[in-house]
Amino acid sequence: PKPLETVQTPGKHTVEQVSAFLKVPPAKLIKTLLYEDGTSHVAALVRGDHEVNEAKLARVASSARLQLAAAGTILRLTGAPMGFTGPVGLKGVRLLADHAVMRVVNGVAGANAPEAHLINVNPGRDFSPETVADLRVVTTQDRCPNCGKTLAFVRAIEVGHVFKLGTKYTALLGATVQGSAGGAPTPMIMGCYGIGVNRIVASAVEQGHDAQGIIWPTGLAPFHVLVSVLEASNHDLLRVGEELSNALSDKGFDVLLDDRQQSPGSKLKDADLIGIPVQVIVGKTWVSEQAVEVVARAKKSEKMKMAPAQVPGMVHKLLDFPSSS
Repeated sequence: PKPLETVQTPGKHTVEQVSAFLKVPPAKLIKTLLYEDGTSHVAALVRGDHEVNEAKLARVASSARLQLAAAGTILRLTGAPMGFTGPVGLKGVRLLADHAVMRVVNGVAGANAPEAHLINVNPGRDFSPETVADLRVVTTQDRCPNCGKTLAFVRAIEVGHVFKLGTKYTALLGATVQGSAGGAPTPMIMGCYGIGVNRIVASAVEQGHDAQGIIWPTGLAPFHVLVSVLEASNHDLLRVGEELSNALSDKGFDVLLDDRQQSPGSKLKDADLIGIPVQVIVGKTWVSEQAVEVVARAKKSEKMKMAPAQVPGMVHKLLDFPSSS
């Protein structure tokens, strides 16, 4: 440990700015964040490359009402504006430190003075926290406590949940059952579950899409089949499209018929964008070969030409439906 020293850091109040100015890694900084709950103040200390986990902090501080202190409160408690707060000499505030902070040697912290920081700050010598606990958000540099491997992060969305409510509500409502011990009434153990319908849809789109648009799974798709008549002004093409649409509907499929007066290119792009699982294209192939094209949205490169009578059977196959009678 080196002697504590004050250095001027004009205009440098973020971890990145101070780290670059003093030429030290962010892990050497002791970040001090002030919180208040209406009755008391807490200073949470974490390393400069870490972030406070406010749920952990609330548990350690035994306060569910903690929130970041206002700029005026910080100035009143520390004598300095936001960005220059540090644990050394800080009075009237509970100091709670993360475990990693206690391993910092010759660190950097705010000096509780405008435009200044302290260097060579050492926990235990220069400040003593009230409590040392796990206060931070985990990182990919941390290791699993069970297997020892580094952690990895994946994005997820909550589509459902289950809560065990215990007897909190049943006891108040007098909802009881006959207990096993002597048959005495005992409050029911209550639980609840929830499913987010809109979140299921969002998750499906997130998991099933490409650069052109959505790829709906069959079970969630708004329609099973999209019949695109590429030139709706051509009465022969329109007739084939309508007949195909009716035939597929008679087989139990939900069908969307695109008979808009728009260009073929825009119709094909819209078909990819909305992502209906199977697309049936009635266009120039019918004019030249008396055939239509069938393609699964998930396999755009595998277009198949066939007679209209073969389309329902192919749609069954592509959607993995049971064969129709």
